[in-house]
This record gives sequence, C-alpha cells and structure tokens, in this order.
Amino acid sequence: MPTKPDSSLQQELHKAAGWGIAVGTLLAILGIVAIAVPLATAIAIGLLFGWLFILGGIIQMSYAFLTRSSGAFIWKLLLGVLYLLGGISVLFAPGIAALTLSLILAISIVVQSLIQVVTALQIRPEQGWGWLLFSGVTGLILGGLIWAQGPAGAVWLLGVWFGLNLLSDGIGLAMASCLIRAKLKQQDHLDAPEAA
Repeated sequence: MPTKPDSSLQQELHKAAGWGIAVGTLLAILGIVAIAVPLATAIAIGLLFGWLFILGGIIQMSYAFLTRSSGAFIWKLLLGVLYLLGGISVLFAPGIAALTLSLILAISIVVQSLIQVVTALQIRPEQGWGWLLFSGVTGLILGGLIWAQGPAGAVWLLGVWFGLNLLSDGIGLAMASCLIRAKLKQQDHLDAPEAA
C-alpha cells in the first residue's frame, strides 16, 4: 500500500506546481512577443551577447593585471582582448553576429531538447512526461530547422525560432505543472476522508 506523503511535502509540491504554471505562462508570453517581433528579438540577442563579451573581456584583462606576477600574463591579457574585440565586432556587425548566434542557438536548442527528451523518457509514465517529450521533440525540430536554414534567413529566423522555443518550453512546463497540481488535488481529496 502506498505511503501518504507528509503535508509539508504536499505543500511544497503544490507551491512548485504553481510556480511551474506561472513561469511556463511567462515563457509562453515571451515566446509570442519574440515571434511577433523577430528582427528586434535577433538584435536584442546580438546586443546582449556583444555586451556580455565586452564585460567578459574587461574582467579577463583585469584578471590578467591582478595576477601578472603568477605567470601567463600575455595569454590572459590576449584572451581578454579577444573577448573585448569579439564583443565590439558583435555590436558593430549585427548581421555576422546573427549568423553566428543562429548556429549557437541551434546547437543549444538541440542540446537542451535532447536533455528534455531523455528526462521525459526517464520519468515515464509519470504525469507530464508527454509534455516534456513534446517540448524536447519540438526543440529538436526547431534546432534542426535553424541549422538547415543557414545564413539566408538567420537574422529574422533567430528571433522566430527563439520565440518558438520559449513558447514550446512555456507550454510544456505549464501543462506538466497543471497535471502535477491536478494529481496533488486528487490525492488531497482521497486523503480527506481518512482525516475525518
């Protein structure tokens, strides 16, 4: 006979499911916005990466100067300069950045999606595993399409595919969380007569 989970665990699971629904809904909304304005999304992604590279370059160069007595100063400094130049080039050549980022996005979406598919298959037959599998398979398709599209459609495609990935992740998370919440409520109703 299955053991009844303690009430603090039940409350934590209810809370986690609620957060899952909220975060999933927010991700889906952000995905819709990204799809609606794909060029702005691609530019925003490019600018973010550019600024992150610049920040990384400044930090790396600072590290080089702070640790110059420990050796490899030139290599540390060179790495920082490369980060800095990479960030500046991304900011001033958004077309090239979009092409590069589309490939990086395709790879990251495929890796994330493979993890989701493997996780879904590991937790099967738990409720919600199908939605996780759906999200993973959708991401694999989107990552493959970005890779296949190549340079011709990279600028607007980056925004659209990023948005579609956010949308499918959001729907998957929200639906899995709804199913978990429903299962918890069903368990609460089954446990209620025992308390009486």
